[in-house]
Amino acid sequence: MDLNPKSGKHRWRGRLIKAGGGILLIFGTGLSVFTWKVFSPPSVERLPLPKTLVSKESPQGQQLLNQSKSKQDFQPLSAHIQTQKRPAFCGVASSVMVLNALGSKRQGYRPLTQDTFFDGQTQNIRSSYAVTFSGMTLDELAALLRSHNVKVEVYYASEHLTNFVPKLKPTLPVQATI
Repeated sequence: MDLNPKSGKHRWRGRLIKAGGGILLIFGTGLSVFTWKVFSPPSVERLPLPKTLVSKESPQGQQLLNQSKSKQDFQPLSAHIQTQKRPAFCGVASSVMVLNALGSKRQGYRPLTQDTFFDGQTQNIRSSYAVTFSGMTLDELAALLRSHNVKVEVYYASEHLTNFVPKLKPTLPVQATI
């Protein structure tokens, strides 16, 4: 029996332990980076606007907003704007903003957050974790909104404008043009 720790059998065992530890370290680091990326809020760093767009904060943007005939929903919505909490939460953040704008008019309404948006009813449709890791479809978003007792109609960008505009016009003031 060879008791020499430098023998072949003992050397391989040591190398395997070191290799396994290295693999676990690499895997753990990768998992940490992945978790941080998925659960951290998106950056709020403002990117420069393309030349074809006008900032709402600019004098020209303020003038356009003031002259708009289709701005009746701007004030209630802008009072409830919030940035998305997770990279895949764009639909959740938008939904919370709209639900809070609608609900703020009702007595006893408790404002929603992106966390409280997902409740017992919504978990059966799409969980917050499923949305975090793989987003959601427009139909799933509509079902989530319906679970909050609002009427939702889904329209796809693939629909031709001649079908979409007649559906949109009744929601705008009479003098507005599209």
